[in-house]
Amino acid sequence: MIRPVMLFACLISSSLGSNYAAAFSPGPAAPLQAKTPCSSINEPCVQTGNTHWLAPILASAKKSTKTPKCFIFDEATQIFKSASWCVSSFLRSQGKNTYGPRNLTSDGAWCEGVKGYGIGEAVMLTFQGYPNDARPPSYDRLVISNGYDKSSKTFLENSRVKQIEIRIDSGKFWIRTLKDETGPQEISLGEEIAPLSVTITILDVYPGSKYDDTCISGLYADFGM
Repeated sequence: MIRPVMLFACLISSSLGSNYAAAFSPGPAAPLQAKTPCSSINEPCVQTGNTHWLAPILASAKKSTKTPKCFIFDEATQIFKSASWCVSSFLRSQGKNTYGPRNLTSDGAWCEGVKGYGIGEAVMLTFQGYPNDARPPSYDRLVISNGYDKSSKTFLENSRVKQIEIRIDSGKFWIRTLKDETGPQEISLGEEIAPLSVTITILDVYPGSKYDDTCISGLYADFGM
């Protein structure tokens, strides 16, 4: 039987033509500063502290010719019509190497782009169902590939995520601890959810031996198929 996470990974990689685990090189970047209030729970926005950061990112992502802070996957699958991965910051590109949100679904890795270990930086994942669906797609766990998952050397040199907050748009949240190891990790929520959005915020890290930059090589929802 095909594992649920592998099925979802195949849905993504069949269109992107790549795997989700690879390498990146650390480098500087500026954090997002925009603040825009959410006027409705139906809007694709999320509150991180006192900053509503997703709405302006989505708007700029559709217009920007540079690497946006959102990757919008708009090729329909049997599970969802579209999906998006949005990040609060990311490292600037170095040559042909990029470190934006698309890397959470393909070759490469997302790495936060603020000074220090990136405590408080976040990724928001959304799935849009089909018009006749009563609610967005449901799932009861996430799958995360921690760190710069290229080799044991690069994994240890860069910082990895230790503890996260998982918060859905209703305000309900879970605190989970990730293992300090390579490869996909299933993060159970203990119940089925069908949120408009889920935000994963970095609370603590395993410090890298060489770099502060904290990285995630893959982030998916496990739809249990």
